[in-house]
Amino acid sequence: MWTQRRGARQGDEATHVAFGADGAVYVAGRSQTGMPGSTAVGGWDSYLQGFKQGTDGDVDSLFTHNFGSTASDRTAGLVVDGTSVVTASVENGRAVLRRFDVSGAAPVLSSTRDLGDLQGGDLAGLALDGGDVVLAGSTANAALTGLTVTRNHAGGSDAFVARISAGLGAGGQLTYYGGAGDDRATALTVSGGQVWLAGSAGTNLPGHAAAVGTKDGFLARLDTSDGSIDWSRRFTGKDGRGAPTSIAVDASGSSVLDRIGLPKGELELTSSNRLTAVSSLRAGDQFTMRVGQGTAKTVTIEDADTLDTLAQKIRRASSFQAKVTFSTVDGIRRISVAPLSPRSVIEFGAGKLDKEALEFLGIAEGVVRATTTVDGKLRPADGKAMMYGLSLPSGLNLKDAKERQHALSEITTAMGVIRTAYKDLVAAASPPAAAAAAAITGKAPAYITNQIANYQAALAHLTGGA
Repeated sequence: MWTQRRGARQGDEATHVAFGADGAVYVAGRSQTGMPGSTAVGGWDSYLQGFKQGTDGDVDSLFTHNFGSTASDRTAGLVVDGTSVVTASVENGRAVLRRFDVSGAAPVLSSTRDLGDLQGGDLAGLALDGGDVVLAGSTANAALTGLTVTRNHAGGSDAFVARISAGLGAGGQLTYYGGAGDDRATALTVSGGQVWLAGSAGTNLPGHAAAVGTKDGFLARLDTSDGSIDWSRRFTGKDGRGAPTSIAVDASGSSVLDRIGLPKGELELTSSNRLTAVSSLRAGDQFTMRVGQGTAKTVTIEDADTLDTLAQKIRRASSFQAKVTFSTVDGIRRISVAPLSPRSVIEFGAGKLDKEALEFLGIAEGVVRATTTVDGKLRPADGKAMMYGLSLPSGLNLKDAKERQHALSEITTAMGVIRTAYKDLVAAASPPAAAAAAAITGKAPAYITNQIANYQAALAHLTGGA
């Protein structure tokens, strides 16, 4: 819709964005030199910019303002409070809050709050909660400046949450969270007045002394008024390492519905013909199909799809070479796909591992071709050679006893297919004696003897023969 590109002569980066009720967009970040329209302070400076789209459709730059110390600074949070903007920054290793009045043509600094030296720590987030701002971070400082400690520092570097009036006046509460090791806050969210804090665990944590993995994460809900821990969880991730970076809170809470995959809200008792409503299919499930030697095309299930719309998708994916029909078995409507022409061959392939649709549609993975009955047996209608599919899964492995047993079962099934193909070839090369005496003499064609030799070699490899 619109783009603004602004930068300093040296390095700069935008790290936070917030929105005013009047449609203004506020951006905060840091730069090594002054941003256009502002003067550098020194080192890496924090900056605040404002933008707003005018009535003519053009986007106007409201202001640009650099601020900070002469050392290396970094913006760590940005919130809008009416016609004011509050920023959180790490300035020369100290936690600093600033409140700017942005109602005029340029931001006016109305108050500043220096919480003291973080002693090697950092800030992780800033949120607005009613008439307060809530700040999260990590520090080895057991007594940040001007705050009443409601839960004591436990040792090393602890995560902390500070609650201060949005006007940045005196007072406020400070709640530490951590154990004897080095704990670090990485994310903050306030929802319904409740403060949620996430981070990485050091050694022991309150109520969770034992490690779960090599490097654990934590999530806690804190009451900053008295320092109590309302709820907490210590957890790990893949390969024993958990590193949470953000928090999202569902204001209505979770329930058993989430565990069984049912949605919240009113149940619609009218019948539906949508595939996602009458089957285990979900929007995004997929399968592939290819006609002959053409390119495989992906068919994706959408939330509003019915059997009829799916049939149309299949026809289009097959370049209208597929015949799609429906049948009803035990009151359930089913779909069938066959080649429109005896000369066509359709191949169905599975979708992604967690998006597989074929099994829920009752369509087998593999080749579909028109057939006819010859001497009581099904044969390809196009008169060409039979196709034999081994159906060996691509994910076979021998990692453990269970996987080895599964692989053996799949290979045994494949050997059965090879035996069937071998018997069919032998039968084709060796017709019944009476018919042979009456109509056929001489050796079998070379292509049949070659095919028999190939299947004999395949059987030998699968059974461990020479």
